Amino acid sequence: MGIFDRFLSQSEAHGEPPERGDCSCTEHVEDLLGLVIPYTASAAEAADAPVTVSDLLEWQALDVRLNEPRSRWIDAVDDYGNPTPGGEDGPFQWSLWVGDEARSHYDEHADLQLVESLRQRQGVERVVWHDREVFLVGTDGLCASGVLAVAARALADPRVRAAAD
Repeated sequence: MGIFDRFLSQSEAHGEPPERGDCSCTEHVEDLLGLVIPYTASAAEAADAPVTVSDLLEWQALDVRLNEPRSRWIDAVDDYGNPTPGGEDGPFQWSLWVGDEARSHYDEHADLQLVESLRQRQGVERVVWHDREVFLVGTDGLCASGVLAVAARALADPRVRAAAD
């Protein structure tokens, strides 16, 4: 193994998230399955029934995937994925999927954007709104279940549905 290979192996190991049980999560998604996620005011009118975290998981409207080590670093971007000058951001260990069914539970014009609500959660170090339904999440201490719990709490935050009058 050459020097470059050793360097690459060491840099790929950096930022590897913990497994459940070795994590620093304050809660896991399994603890929140019955949590009702309120609708935005406009979506509530057409809603048939309350939606729980369990529903969002079942519909695959809330999911998390581990990013490959080589894709954990991205070109520097702002909160919404727009390029900014200089360097790279990361590591982003997780890709958080917030699908169409979850979009009726937050307002993109709210005073507290979902990306900021995610960022404010304990254990989250970095978040970028990478694509319409994908957030990149950087955290050294949260397991996959903990990242989903963070996402559920961020969606449940009433400030992601409200705009100041």
